[in-house]
Amino acid sequence: MAEDNETYVKNIEKKNGYCGCKELTELFIKNRAIKGLESICEGYREIDLENPKKSDLPKLLEYQQFVDELDKNIKNYNIYLTSLVSDNKLSLTLHKNNSESEKVNINELKELRKNNSIISINCSNCDQQIELVT
Repeated sequence: MAEDNETYVKNIEKKNGYCGCKELTELFIKNRAIKGLESICEGYREIDLENPKKSDLPKLLEYQQFVDELDKNIKNYNIYLTSLVSDNKLSLTLHKNNSESEKVNINELKELRKNNSIISINCSNCDQQIELVT
């Protein structure tokens, strides 16, 4: 059953995307900035963080700056995302099983996350799925 649930989540996640609705332009800009920073951070994987060489120090300092910037951007993105849900520009959809889903409000989110519920964040205007919350 866990494998079926995992496949179900992956199938829902494939629906994530962007829409052209003006209300979400800033959100997508923030998301692309995060993806860019994640890509930059991936480029530092050749550094052995467990046993760094002295020559790696400048790269480690650069890496730390990018990680700090990424962390800040993620926090700002989540704050902005929450504000869009509160302003009804994004909606929350609870996926119950392979064919059933229902809209939920932000007040239910904390409890649903405790229960490992599958929730997507959708554009309130065109219903494009933006992100999956698991």
